[in-house]
Amino acid sequence: RGAEIAQLARGLVGSVTERIVPGVSRLTTRELEVVTRLLDGDRPPAIARKLFLSPSTVRNHLAAVFAKLDVTSQQELLDLFRAR
Repeated sequence: RGAEIAQLARGLVGSVTERIVPGVSRLTTRELEVVTRLLDGDRPPAIARKLFLSPSTVRNHLAAVFAKLDVTSQQELLDLFRAR
């Protein structure tokens, strides 16, 4: 199941290239899963439940994503991916 989810996450944001979203290639599989669910409209508490993580772990993943993609908010992150 984990490999299935990882493949799904990579597929959904896989069309996003480094040229379109600088830093995307540095995201881990779990970070991509969190971003994918955020793009699907889930909020961090729902993402935590669906991925069997604690809410603080989801926040930590989001903080790492923000740093890697040089954004400062969830909205900015969403805009970055949706603008492609």
